[in-house]
Amino acid sequence: MRGRGGDQRSQAQSAERRAEREALVAKLKDRYEAGASISELAEEAGFSEVHTYRRLVEAGTKMRRPGPRSSKRSKIVNDSDGS
Repeated sequence: MRGRGGDQRSQAQSAERRAEREALVAKLKDRYEAGASISELAEEAGFSEVHTYRRLVEAGTKMRRPGPRSSKRSKIVNDSDGS
């Protein structure tokens, strides 16, 4: 059976992890508001796009309308016209 010291240690570790997550989400929010895409942020943070989106919404981020999925894709579509 664990003593009180173990509980306090796990609470401190939990609080530390929570603070790290909050700092990461604040950074993601700043980058998103500066123009980074959810895809870019998800890749950088190692999260899925859905997880990243949800964290941004929970942080009160004003979300942009979805744009083109990728500039590479639109270039491929435009180049495949045969012109």
